[in-house]
Amino acid sequence: MKYLNLYFLFVLLLFSCSKDKSNSKSDQNIDSEQNIVKEPEFEAIGNDAPYIFSETYKGRNGYVTYYPGNIPIILSIPHGGDITPEEIPNRTYGTTVTDSNTIELGISISNSFFSQYDIRPYVVINNLKRTKLDANRDRVEAAQGNIYAERAFDEFHYYIGVARDEIIQSFNTGLLFDIHGHGANPDGYVDPRTWLGYLLSANELDNSDEYLDQNLSINETSLYNLLNTSNESLSTVIRGPNSLGSIFEKYGYEALPSDMSPSPQGMRYFSGGFNTYLYGTDNNYNFNAIQLEFPYPGLRDTSSSRNAFSLAFVDIVQEYFLNYFNIDLFSLWLYLQKKRMDSKEILTASMILFAIIDIIGATPIVISLRKKVGKIESEKATLVSMIIMIGFLFLGEEILNLIGIDINSFAVAGSIVIFFIALEMVLGVTIFQGDEPETASIVPIAFPIIAGAGTLTTLLSLRAEYQLINVIIAIIINSVIVYIILKSSNRIEKLLGKNGIAIIRRVFGIILLSISVKLFSTNISLIV
Repeated sequence: MKYLNLYFLFVLLLFSCSKDKSNSKSDQNIDSEQNIVKEPEFEAIGNDAPYIFSETYKGRNGYVTYYPGNIPIILSIPHGGDITPEEIPNRTYGTTVTDSNTIELGISISNSFFSQYDIRPYVVINNLKRTKLDANRDRVEAAQGNIYAERAFDEFHYYIGVARDEIIQSFNTGLLFDIHGHGANPDGYVDPRTWLGYLLSANELDNSDEYLDQNLSINETSLYNLLNTSNESLSTVIRGPNSLGSIFEKYGYEALPSDMSPSPQGMRYFSGGFNTYLYGTDNNYNFNAIQLEFPYPGLRDTSSSRNAFSLAFVDIVQEYFLNYFNIDLFSLWLYLQKKRMDSKEILTASMILFAIIDIIGATPIVISLRKKVGKIESEKATLVSMIIMIGFLFLGEEILNLIGIDINSFAVAGSIVIFFIALEMVLGVTIFQGDEPETASIVPIAFPIIAGAGTLTTLLSLRAEYQLINVIIAIIINSVIVYIILKSSNRIEKLLGKNGIAIIRRVFGIILLSISVKLFSTNISLIV
């Protein structure tokens, strides 16, 4: 009996210890002795640096996203998020309405810059729903004391600060567009105009140009730094014929203020908020800010309307920067491309394309076609193939995006295709079966002999690894080589002979094998 009692006592003790241990695990942030909530330990903000163009960076738990750019423009999107984590309670005061599709619009604008000029603005996105964090308010109102919301707030503005510093260092000036959306008025009316906020109130804008210029200080606007270095008056910059709003109107999008809509005249209007003030009035930085309040119908509502506006917005911003910043974005693209020119990359890309096109190995096919159809138009074949290659270089990624494939995955698939093409060249076997050609010049010379599936696959693979300008130069170099060989195919065959052509095919086949392995290993690590 004695031992039985001891046994029950022992079991009871075990149960008690186990229970205590379980309780301690249920809330690791509570000190059991003092009942004090411990602060969570966050990684240092900026530990994900350095920030590289075209890469994507995420803050803690993906609450904030940062896309580094390469032009003096920042797109900040504080109210478009939809993430609602349990660790952040709902805000108890302040506005909580989400600006629908503003993230999608900002991404579309960034993609339009890239598709047209191979440049991108810097983009900073708050992915948290506005009920959890308002990144366009001061820290107290924005996060309302929640440490996780405060962390996201700090990340959001840290990334904007990083982007601003890079822009100032590279361009000495820049502009932040704070992207928002406005909806229906209380009476149901939807204003079709984009509201441009410069920190001037509706009542101030309702005054005459003379009043604005004589009674308002430029220090009161978010374009303070621009106006400080400009000979233009406040009214001219805000709503003159070359103002941002007037350029909007020129491209078919109504805007307020503009020369056509100089003031709200009693209608609802937002003049700008915390972000516009923070980044547009700091005289320690030669930086400016504009709040953009976009209407929903016809601009934010559908993918097609967003894409149409984004393309127009690129032209709008291009003209605006020419007018007031003396920066030509297209020239900037050319400048950036020139900076990226690399003789080693050009040589390597040229060799890769030369190997994959294999125009020397195709000489017997060209000679056979010449005998079948008579004359081959070398100029036409070369020009068409070059257009196909350059066109696919620019549009290929967009086509892939439409079908939901990233360029790295395509590069992996391309490396496999290149591998088998190389095997054909090295082993002298036929893996890919093609139809018997019936015409020449364009089909099958330009396509698929020169600009075939292997070549197009290789081009996107090269774009994933090399600078665009270097790949374009490589295409031009190979087009010149193709033209010379097409014109001299008979002489080349006589000069090299069958054995010479076979040797060249095998040498370049081995090079292609090496290239395919490198492409595979480089890109597979990015998607796994």
